[in-house]
Amino acid sequence: MSAAEIIDIVIISIPFIGLIILGCILLVRLQKLVMKLDKKIFHFVPVIFYAIQFIYGILRANGIIIYYSDMNGGFDSPEWQEDGMICCFLSILGLIVSTVILITAYFRNKKSPVVTAKKSTKIIAGIFTAFLVTFSGVYSYEIISYPYGENHDFQNQKLLAIGEYMFEELDSGNFDLDKNIRHEDVESVKSDAYDAFRYTRFESVYFLDKHTVCIYEGGLFDSVKGYIVTDGEKEYPPKYNKINGYDNLYSWSGETLPETISN
Repeated sequence: MSAAEIIDIVIISIPFIGLIILGCILLVRLQKLVMKLDKKIFHFVPVIFYAIQFIYGILRANGIIIYYSDMNGGFDSPEWQEDGMICCFLSILGLIVSTVILITAYFRNKKSPVVTAKKSTKIIAGIFTAFLVTFSGVYSYEIISYPYGENHDFQNQKLLAIGEYMFEELDSGNFDLDKNIRHEDVESVKSDAYDAFRYTRFESVYFLDKHTVCIYEGGLFDSVKGYIVTDGEKEYPPKYNKINGYDNLYSWSGETLPETISN
């Protein structure tokens, strides 16, 4: 690595390092504020909050907790990973700072008397503590109540919802076999399938025939990929990967689109 590259890295890192320093200063002040309360149990509220936030961040970063709002770029979108990594980073930073302040204050208070805080300061500390308790409850609720067993089916259910919508519209006469829905057209989808369209990554959805819907994700270099949803009346050969647990859902990838390959 050249000296110029090192200098560039240092220059780019300066704002980030500055934010970390400012964040640490803020965390120190917040921990000291909470410790103005008389009951010592409240002094540990920030530590508890950061610990719960860290667990939540780990679950998010590993894709164990995923929401529809994460799906703007599809199931492989890094949005949920970034959210989890940010939570983990902030919680680790908070844990370190708060723990150091707690230990330092404990030894300091053993050597000198505790200074009584003003009533206004205690009110502000109480409001901040209530804020942390509330968010600790929110994180805890998300961790406990999340339907973990549904994660494996999350993407598949959205794909099936898209296929079902297309078949229903075809049967009702609203669509013909030339219908093609591109991702920029999802606002026109007026049904329960709207979220499935909105939060699934695809370039276009169209019919291969009256029994088959193709969900084309797009291409990379010389390869294209996507999914096939059938109405159950048609089987596709092994070169299309049937997704386990589903009789009418296939994934595919290759150099050509499905309609150019004979079954």
